[in-house]
This record gives sequence, C-alpha cells and structure tokens, in this order.
Amino acid sequence: MTGLYTIVTLLVFFAAALPVSILSVLWDEISVNLTVGVPYVAMLRTLLVLGAAAACILCEKLKERQYVLDLTVIAVCLETLSLIGFSLSRVFWNLALWITVLGAGLGMSLTLLCAALVRLSAGRVMFLFTGSAAGAGFGAFLLDQGIRSGHSWRTACQFLAIFQILLSLLLFLILRMAVKKKHSVRYLEARRREYLRKRESDRKERTGQDAEAEEKIEENYLLRMGAAYLAAGLTGFLLLAGALWPQNYLVTAGGAQIVDSSFTVYGILLTAAGVMCGRAAAAAARVRSGLLYALCSSLLILVLVLELILLRDSVPSQTVLFACQFLTGTALGPVFPRLILIDDVRLDRDAENSFALLLPAFYLGSILLITPVTQALEGSGSSDHFALWMLIGAAALAAALLLGSRLRR
Repeated sequence: MTGLYTIVTLLVFFAAALPVSILSVLWDEISVNLTVGVPYVAMLRTLLVLGAAAACILCEKLKERQYVLDLTVIAVCLETLSLIGFSLSRVFWNLALWITVLGAGLGMSLTLLCAALVRLSAGRVMFLFTGSAAGAGFGAFLLDQGIRSGHSWRTACQFLAIFQILLSLLLFLILRMAVKKKHSVRYLEARRREYLRKRESDRKERTGQDAEAEEKIEENYLLRMGAAYLAAGLTGFLLLAGALWPQNYLVTAGGAQIVDSSFTVYGILLTAAGVMCGRAAAAAARVRSGLLYALCSSLLILVLVLELILLRDSVPSQTVLFACQFLTGTALGPVFPRLILIDDVRLDRDAENSFALLLPAFYLGSILLITPVTQALEGSGSSDHFALWMLIGAAALAAALLLGSRLRR
C-alpha cells in the first residue's frame, strides 16, 4: 500500500466513525425534546443494527479493491445525509428512518474497509484501525461541544454533518488525484494479483494430496467462523458497555447530582483513547495472533476483576472508573482488527471473503444488546453486578479467541 493510500484510508476510517456515538451522547436531549422513553432508544439501536447488517451482506458484491475507497467515501456521504435527516426529524418515526440509513452507511463503510485491508500486514491494519477510534472520540466531542455551547441536539448534529461533508469532499479530491495519476492503483492491483497467485499455489499444495484434508479444512473453517463471529460480537458489546456503564452506575449508586451528562462523553473519549493506544501498541509489537489474544484477554479480565473489587468495597471515584475505561479500551482495541486478518492457505479466496466480510455485522450487531441488559440489571436493583456480567463476557471472549487461534494451526 502506497503512502498516499495509507493516509487516505486512515482519514476514511476517521470520517466513517464520526457518528458512531450519536445515540449515546444525544439521547438525553432527544428523549426530553420528543418525550420518548428508554424503550425507544432500544428500538433505534435495533434499527441501526438492522441497517448495518443489511449493508454488510449486500457489500459482498462491492468489494473490488480498485474502487473500494471510492465506495467507502460514498458510504460516508450516506452517513452525512442521515445526520442531516436526523437533525430535521420532528417525530420518532423520522428518527427511526434516518437511524436505519445511518446504520447502512456504517455497515457499508466498515465492511468495505475490511475488504480492502484483509490481505495487508497485521501492523499496518492495526495502525489504520486507530483512525476509527479517533473518529468515534472526535465525533462524541463535537456533539458534546455543540450541546454545551447552548445549541440544541439538532444543531449539534448539523455541526457534525458539516464537518463530515468537508472531510468527505477532501477525501474525494485526494482520491481523484490518485486515480488520475494511476500509479497507486496499478501498484495495488499488481501486488494483489501476485499475492493471489502465490496463495492459490500454496493452498493447492497443502490440500491436493489427501481427500480427507479437504473435509478437515471445512470442519475447521466452520468452527473458526463460529468462534470469530462470537468474538466479534462480544468485543463490540464489551467496548460499548465499558464506555457507557460506569457513569450510569455512579448515577444509580450515588444519585443523579453526582454525574452530569458530559461524563458519558468523557467515558467515550477515554475508551476511544484506550482503543487507539491498544491498536498502536499492537501495530508496533507485531506479535502473533495467539499471543496477542492472550495478552488482550488477560488485561481485560484483570481490569474487570479490579473493578469488581472496588465496587464491592465502596462507590469508586470517577477517576478510577475513567482509568478502568481506558484500560478496557486498550485491552479490546486490537481484537477486531486482528480477527479480519485471515491467514490460512488452506482456505480459498471465496471462503476468506465470506468469512471476513460478515464480521462487521456481528461487531456492530452487539449494539442492540446494551439497552436491554442495562435496563434488566437496573430494574432488578443489581446494576452493580454489571461488571460481573462483563467479566463473564470477557471469559467467553477469551475462550472464543483461544479456540479460533488453535483451529488456525
């Protein structure tokens, strides 16, 4: 990948992730303005996931590497359109329509970016994925600044949309310059064809000697697919839970006067910063997937055990919970980018693409679980047990990652 395409891809990741936290940051303002309750945010998150899942499936036909960044910029423009429609909504069904469009844009952009990166080196993929964490954090910051400046949530959405429009225009112009010169496209296509020829030769050499080997490959492929999809879903859920839950716990345990709405944004920012640091560290270290999964799982479980101990003794300070959020993001950040890197010469190209391009659907699909789980725990009066449930999820994630890395051998 040339330097120009590296910069553009990093900016595309940044632009695509800008509206990810819109419901988390603006829901208090939206619910008051439109007089809707908590079940409605669960409905909006469900529609967001449905739009994203549909886009992930349909993007199977749009994964040609030569045009993938152009298509991703189109997906970012679709997100911008949804933000403008979202800001103009006056009734709930308008919000539902535009949040579905936003989900389609998010799913399309993430799937196409995964398709573009699936054959790059692990270090480069980790580095490029830091752009998505930076975009999510910066988008939350812009929305929060709009609210804190005295503007309505609609105006805050329009600020974010304007910024995304300008960034999309910049990306489009850079891409047109790159295509005009042609050297970047030719370089990428030549590398891609060379890689595919070598890989197909290696695969035939590994599998052509024994008919039973093909059966074993199919069995391992199905098991790895299930383990990877479970790991992607758990990673997305734990990231969102880690970003949102600690501030909700402080409100529930200590009273609403302790925490204002801006602390939710602080939690998102610290989690995003942790994700960036985790991915940057993984890019620099370039360790094998099995060791990386072990390190990430161990750190996550250690942080959650520490959080459980602190919650049992007393209500922890905001600083402690912010530190736990940062470390949670650091532990979970490298997991999803590493999952999309399929490196098994026993699998053909179609199997690789089918495997990798559905992972974003599971990663984004976990969004719909956060509201029901949070409300169930708060309704039962056991919101302080959320960290325990996160610990159980972290153990399941560790088991899924261990199974997937073992089946790769």
